[in-house]
Amino acid sequence: DLLGDLLVERGFAGARVEAVLPATACQCRLVRWPEGCWPEAPQRLLARHEATLQLRGALSSLDLQLMPLALAQPTSLALAVSSQLLERWIAVFSQAGLSLVRMEAAQLCLCRALGTWPSAPGRGSGIALLQMDALACSLLMVEQGVPCYERNLPGLEQGADLEQALQRTLQFWRQQRPGGDAPLLLCHGSAVPERERLNALAAALELTVQVLDPLAEGCLQAAPPHEGPPWPPGSALLPLWGLLAAEAVGS
Repeated sequence: DLLGDLLVERGFAGARVEAVLPATACQCRLVRWPEGCWPEAPQRLLARHEATLQLRGALSSLDLQLMPLALAQPTSLALAVSSQLLERWIAVFSQAGLSLVRMEAAQLCLCRALGTWPSAPGRGSGIALLQMDALACSLLMVEQGVPCYERNLPGLEQGADLEQALQRTLQFWRQQRPGGDAPLLLCHGSAVPERERLNALAAALELTVQVLDPLAEGCLQAAPPHEGPPWPPGSALLPLWGLLAAEAVGS
């Protein structure tokens, strides 16, 4: 109700909306189909092997989307969201008098943002995409443009705990890929620290670091000044750029 009232108050009543579902509301899994072929009834096959997906909640309570991937072995990206939560989000926009065009999972938007980023270099062992917020961080490992692994981490305010959790997670990742190059650490979020602290973190992790800021890169235009709470920093808008970039890649 609070979000709906805020949208009306800001003059967005009747607007057409495209939205990003928070990463914490979405689960993504890579599904490699057996026997090297696409199944005729993929969701029925997943239901028989539901335990292997290790999802939060039963499949019957989730809204599941399967996206085929252009990989050598038939593989799909499974995106799961609580059906009840999705209905609540839809109701928020409806109550505010908005026309909801589409909602996409943050993980999908982030991967698309990487694929369309003007200066994003390719790396053989992938990308460690770190969302940095004050109270909680999250790490998304991406290979060949595909989200492969994600982990919730302590927030930036818990500096030592965050560094240790990152160390453990990246060590596990490297153990699964012996002989591979270190991933590139790309940072975004509402609480990306100053360069000195960021460089210290990268040095401790023995990684190269880069901040992704759609405003600084010119992908998005800054909103005009206004009275009231400040706009979020450009580094917090990466999922939004990934949502808008869907038109550029025709998806």
